[in-house]
Order: sequence, then structure tokens, then C-alpha cells
Amino acid sequence: MNVKELEIAVSTLSPSNFNEFSNWFDKYQETLWDKQIENDVESGKLNGILKEVKQEFDNGNFTSL
Repeated sequence: MNVKELEIAVSTLSPSNFNEFSNWFDKYQETLWDKQIENDVESGKLNGILKEVKQEFDNGNFTSL
């Protein structure tokens, strides 16, 4: 199935089925995002930014929530 076929299929869903699909898709995107962050952390890709954040925090450059 290609993207155009998916677009057509999604556009023909009933409102309740679209809601169900939308909820599933949101969760699927969250899962992909979590995996990407995990991979980036494991590979060291975020080490630079994490070091900067730690320095800013240690210097008191933050706002409490």
C-alpha cells in the first residue's frame, strides 16, 4: 500500500473508526519517538547537549516548574 492509498482509506473511515485510528497512530508515533531518543542516547548522539544542560543546571540557570 502506498501513501495515496492510505490517504484514501483514512479519508473514508467513519468518525468513530477515524478516532480509533487516530489514537492508535498517536501512540505509534510516541513509540517511534521513544525508540529514536533511546537510540540517540545509547549511541552518544545526545552527549554534547546533555553536557550543556548539566552545566547550565549546575550554574543555576534554570527555572523551577
